[in-house]
This record gives sequence, structure tokens and C-alpha cells, in this order.
Amino acid sequence: MKNNIIIFDFSNMSDRISNYMNKTVTVKNFKILPYLWGITYNPLNTFSKLIKKYGNVLQLKVGKDSVYVVNDPDVIKHILKTNQDNYPRGKSVDDLADLFGNGLLNSDEAIWQVERKALTPAFHNSQLEQFYQVFFEEARSFTTILKNYESEQKPINLEYHFKLLLMRITFRNLFSPDFNYDIPKIYDSLSLILHHTTFKESNYRLFKSIILKKKIKLFSNDRNRAALQIISETAEKLFEQAYNGEIKTGGMLTILVKSVREGITEKSTAVDELKNVIFAGSDTVANGLLWLFYFLDKNQQYLEKIVEEIKDIDDVKLADQSALRATPVVQSALKETLRLVPPVWSFYRTSLETENINGYVIPKGAFIMISPFLLHRSEKFWNNPLVFRPERFMTNEEVEQFNYIPFGQGKHICIGNRLAQIEIQLLAIYLLKRFNFEFVSPTEGLPVLKPELIIASKTKVKVRVENRTRKELTSM
Repeated sequence: MKNNIIIFDFSNMSDRISNYMNKTVTVKNFKILPYLWGITYNPLNTFSKLIKKYGNVLQLKVGKDSVYVVNDPDVIKHILKTNQDNYPRGKSVDDLADLFGNGLLNSDEAIWQVERKALTPAFHNSQLEQFYQVFFEEARSFTTILKNYESEQKPINLEYHFKLLLMRITFRNLFSPDFNYDIPKIYDSLSLILHHTTFKESNYRLFKSIILKKKIKLFSNDRNRAALQIISETAEKLFEQAYNGEIKTGGMLTILVKSVREGITEKSTAVDELKNVIFAGSDTVANGLLWLFYFLDKNQQYLEKIVEEIKDIDDVKLADQSALRATPVVQSALKETLRLVPPVWSFYRTSLETENINGYVIPKGAFIMISPFLLHRSEKFWNNPLVFRPERFMTNEEVEQFNYIPFGQGKHICIGNRLAQIEIQLLAIYLLKRFNFEFVSPTEGLPVLKPELIIASKTKVKVRVENRTRKELTSM
């Protein structure tokens, strides 16, 4: 009689238990079908509905492809900070690889660490002297534009003009105050590229790739390639003229030229860094300023407080950072604006190893979406989340580090986030002292947004401008 031997296999037992106890909800097959149209054409509302119905960590699965949507602050903290090395950015922006190259937005971790460390001083306080000079020059020129629209009594497309203004300030400060920028052409090129970063356009390229049996990329068509060429040529000319000593350089370009001369950075990588900032360095600031003005127009009680708060701040005081600290209402209103309309509506990570985070299992190789837009508007983490209420940031009673992430968090937090907030605050003080901005379109409620890579208005933003002194006199 043979002995019966029973072997118990306890290998991977912890993984099996983790998966059994997994709180992550998987939405697939017939459950996901009703949402596919909405994910493509109206992702902001559709993802909000999915999270409300299925929970704050869920897996959306279509065929073999899936994405993990994470909207829980504790899980986000683990991914972005506690164990951030397990969650690199991966290649979530493959479509824009030809534009980003080896710049900060797309480089491998080793290159990113070197470049991030080298470029960080460009955003320090020591660089603010040149920034203020550029700021006041451009702000005064913009005042002339606003006066012209006021005298002609016609609405201004404020989104368009804010973007041009912030491009001039950003490029002249970080790159060079002397270079001959073709700002309208750069703007048109960026707008075209951003239009093709929506889920709708991405899915259209995927469908076309399946039909034609070949990979269709964002820059596969002639118009997009021409737009990319304009941005690339601008960056290349900038670097060449700076390297040859033909132009005065700003903080960032000075660092890049020095780094290339010392053999630390490749010339192509330096040019890529310029292209990255051209793409993402000004639109985010312009949108923050635009929606701050919108929410203040629709919530006049806060505008009145700000006008009172800034009435004694002249240009001399404005050039002193103490003026920024002396305007808490402006600061709180800005933070509340960035809560409701964060610069980037979503960003992505991949997982190197399987982890169980507070009961949610994130498997190895998972593609993870984190959305500041969804997080900031969640009823679970904010009281009356769709209401503009700057008081949240005066008391900080609702604000936690990882339920408010307008610029990301962890080591990959936006390198220019502090400068961006300074720019918005300075421009708000400068312009609101001089003008009143009445929004003709959109007219009320929360703005309808277009979820491009950088969030934008779905319709043209039309605003009537009036000299503030004249408005105060006529209202007396």
C-alpha cells in the first residue's frame, strides 16, 4: 500500500488573501458599456458618475485593457509619496513623446533626477529680480490692450489674451527677454496640439489604427507635424542664440547653456526642456488667472473684499513679496479656484510591483489614473464641493495635503508651481486694482470645461472690461 502524500502549497498565500480581500471594484463587460460613449466625449462627468456609483478606487476594464481610477487621498498619498518609487510616470504621454523628448514631462527617471536638480534653481527667489522687471513691462502693455477694448466697448476674449500675456512673461523670464518670439504662431500651434489630446481624439486615432492596421500617432498628420516644427524651431533657435551669446538669458536658459557647456546635459535634452516649458509653462497659469476672475465676478462679495484688501498696494509694494503675504483673501480665492478648476485634470502612473494599499490591490503593471478634478469635487472630502467658498483655505478645516493636489504631489510635483501661483496673485492684484471684469460668456454657474491635457474652456470666454475708478463713480 502506497503512502498518500498531501502537499500544501503556501507560496504566494499573502497575495491570494490580498486578492480575496480586495476592495477595488472592477467595472467591465456589460457594466462598462453604458459609460464608453461618456468616457470618450464627456470624461469629466462620466468619471464622476463612475466614482459615485462604484467607489473611490476602481478598475475599468475593456477587453485586455484596463485603467485603475484612484480617488482616495490615502491611496493617492501612498502612490505619490509613501512608496512613490513603485509608481513611476511610465509612458502615459506616448502621443506627445516627439514634443516632450527627454524633457521633465517625459524623461526616464535617471535623466529626470539630473535635470530636475539642475533646473530647480531657475524657480528660486534669487531669480525674481528679472521676473519683476519682465512682469511690470508686460502688465503695463496689457493694460493698454484692455483700455483699447474698454474704449471700443466690445468684449475681449480674455482666455486668448491671458494666454498670450503669460507666454510673454514666462518666455521672457525663463528663457530670454531679448529673443524675437512669434507668440501668436506659438499659441496657434499649441492650441492645435492640445485639441488632439482629448479622449475623443485619442480614441479616434486608436480606431483609425485598427482600421488601417498601422499605428496612427498625434503627429501623423501634416498640420500637427507643422505645429510641432514651429515649437521645435523656436526652442532650437533660442538655445543656439543663447549658446552663442547673441541674447541675454533668463534663469532656466542660463542653467541649460551652462549644463551643456560642462557636458552634464546633451544639447538635444536642453532643447527638449525648452519645448516642455513652451508647452506647459504658461497655459496653466493663464487658466488659473482666468477662472479666478470668473469666480470673483460671479461671487461679488469676495471681489469686494479683495478690492478693499489691495487698495493700498502700489507697484512698489507689489514688487515686495510681503505684499503677497498681506493679501490672504486673494490667496484663498486663488486656491479655491485651483480646487474647482485644476490646471491638469488627470495624470498617470504605472506600478512596478503588486501592492495592497488599505485593502485596495494594485497589481504589477497597472495603469493608474489620478484626477485632481474628481478629487477636488468629491462630496466625500469637501463640503458643498461645487460651491466657490475661499473660506475653506482661510481656516484649512477641510484641506488635507492629499485631497488637494492642483499641481500634483511627491517628487514629481510641478517644478514651477510656486512661481505660477506668484504670477497669478501678482496679476490679479495689478489688474483688479485697475479694471472690473464682467463675464458675458460663460454667464453663470460652473464653467463648462474641455478636458484636453491642460484643461480649457469649452466655449469662448467673452468679458467686458471697465476702468475700476469709472465703475465706482458710476455706481455711487
